[in-house]
Amino acid sequence: MKLRNQKNKIENYVYFFYISLGVSAFFLNFWASNRGVFPIDTFLHYDSANRILNGEKPVKDFWIIHGITLDYIQSIFFYIFGTNWISYISHSSLLNSIVTIFFFKFLREIALNIFISGFLTICFLILAYPVSGVPFIDHHATFFSFIAILIFFTCTIKKKYKNLLIIPTLFGLAFFSKPVPTIYILTFFSLISFSYFFYTKNLKSFFLLIYGVIIFFLLIIIFLFLQKISINQFIEQLILYPSSIGGSRMSAIIESISVRIFNYKFIFILIIYLLSIFLFKKNYKKISTENFFLFFMIISFSLVMIAHQIMTNNQNFIFFLIPINVGLIIFLNEKIFKGYKILINTFFLVLCLVLTIKYFDRFLDKRKFHELANVNFENAINSVEIDKTLYPLKWITPTYRNPYEELNLIKNLTQKIESSEKNIALITNYNFLNSITKKKIFSIVKNFDQVTIPLEDNKYSENFKIFFLKQIKKKDIEEIILFLPESKNVNEIAQNFKKLISLKCLSYKETNTKTAIYTVKDC
Repeated sequence: MKLRNQKNKIENYVYFFYISLGVSAFFLNFWASNRGVFPIDTFLHYDSANRILNGEKPVKDFWIIHGITLDYIQSIFFYIFGTNWISYISHSSLLNSIVTIFFFKFLREIALNIFISGFLTICFLILAYPVSGVPFIDHHATFFSFIAILIFFTCTIKKKYKNLLIIPTLFGLAFFSKPVPTIYILTFFSLISFSYFFYTKNLKSFFLLIYGVIIFFLLIIIFLFLQKISINQFIEQLILYPSSIGGSRMSAIIESISVRIFNYKFIFILIIYLLSIFLFKKNYKKISTENFFLFFMIISFSLVMIAHQIMTNNQNFIFFLIPINVGLIIFLNEKIFKGYKILINTFFLVLCLVLTIKYFDRFLDKRKFHELANVNFENAINSVEIDKTLYPLKWITPTYRNPYEELNLIKNLTQKIESSEKNIALITNYNFLNSITKKKIFSIVKNFDQVTIPLEDNKYSENFKIFFLKQIKKKDIEEIILFLPESKNVNEIAQNFKKLISLKCLSYKETNTKTAIYTVKDC
């Protein structure tokens, strides 16, 4: 009886940890997301999700090359909680909670004690989504993939294989968040999982994954049918065109690869240590088959994420790998070492703590991910001065020391749009303007950069021009506004954009250094 009560007490303790960690993960991300703005990243899914809510379809009504998963999930949040900033960041905060809980469960499954598990999970929830704060494609792709890996592990360790069915859908959600790095993670996952089922002679369970793949593709077909989205356009915008990008980046990447690798030295140190104790120790019989394959899966996942950072030169966000790999190190130390394991484990736990504090300062406090490291946050203004729906975001961007200068540009544009009687298409990286103007405005592209829009030397540039012209005619667009407050001078960009889309029916005039207007004549 006494033993049973003690066991129940421990279980309640564990549940308390789950709840506390989930809530902490949510509110930490919520806090971080309100600190400053980097327009192209901060509002990447704001207007597009709102347009979905109002009946528009990505691929069909606006050009999109990634993030469709985030857009549809965010539209659900907007539907439930209204189109506002709190609803927006609740989306990313909830995912931070979910992935945090899964990570804690993973640590408990590999039999780390509750306090070490709790400590590493706290480090994880700090270094996971709060680095960005707002819904972001790389984070969603990474964390959906990571959850899929952890579910696979749980299924194999507990021999409950029916849950394998959900894994292809999770990878699908990751892929349509961002194809890279998902496709690389999926490749390694497929090889390792197949090896596991072949080694254990459990091919029947492997076919559950295959059934899951079939289910996912059926769901995609049903989704496209219900949304009346062309399969060909869907494949072109979300698979073929994105896969055509990136070849030109490789030469520059190779030239600076040693510098880039040095940026992730701490993760490499952890991986090298893991490999060394795994490869040079002979005492492997204590490690189960499931844990053996999990080890390679986590290492592969870590290396893919580092490679992704090197190849894309994106903002650093992969430091959440540190507590993951420290967890694996402690797990293996417990299996292999005897006399020195406490000392070694303590060293890596302290290292994890020091690095977490370091990256907390860099990414959560100084907001380096959004290029805000040199910004004086005391100059930030309350975003309700732009629109009440943006509460409680503190507005300051890397471009303007005085945010009121930027605020005036935004207000002048919104007033101009609202006073106009013309059908207007807005092209900008300030992708919340469609949602706050009292007049309906259109957007032919989700955002404006050299990746989203196919350049002239890209084989899909002609298809983009056809799509652009089709939308002008379909929506009876009379005026196209290019709004780029982050640019030094909009004139050169505007002229290049006109050349890119090659529409003779557009008449361009510069209105100021941040705004350009194209008048549509007869397309």
